[in-house]
Amino acid sequence: MIVYTKTILSGDLWKDNPILGRIVGKGNEEDIDSIKVIEIDFCCDEMKLAFEGEDKFVGFGDYEFGADGKDNSVAIYHCSPWSEGASWDSMVIRFCPFCGTKIDIENTETVKLKKKLKTIPAKKSVEYIEVPKKGE
Repeated sequence: MIVYTKTILSGDLWKDNPILGRIVGKGNEEDIDSIKVIEIDFCCDEMKLAFEGEDKFVGFGDYEFGADGKDNSVAIYHCSPWSEGASWDSMVIRFCPFCGTKIDIENTETVKLKKKLKTIPAKKSVEYIEVPKKGE
């Protein structure tokens, strides 16, 4: 199995701060903003189903962030349900659990982030209906 990725470096636009989160400032040129999956060549049908099927339990990166995270690995996801909520764990795998083929991850492109804008979702159109007054 081969996973082709694109790495986006944050450059000097963003700096991670453990307390404040992301703040504008000088960061390291090699800081990774995100890793995106471009294409996947699956080794077997079982792995494709586990990756893309309805009960997806194998994926790229950390479960919380999916393919737009900073983790450059393929992992098996596991959910532990609790009365307070659920806890998701991931275990990195280097070989296909179905056919034993080695999993290779190839970075096909590395680019520097120039601008990062927050987008505001578009307003949904509202439809009004006339409500008859009492007694009409």
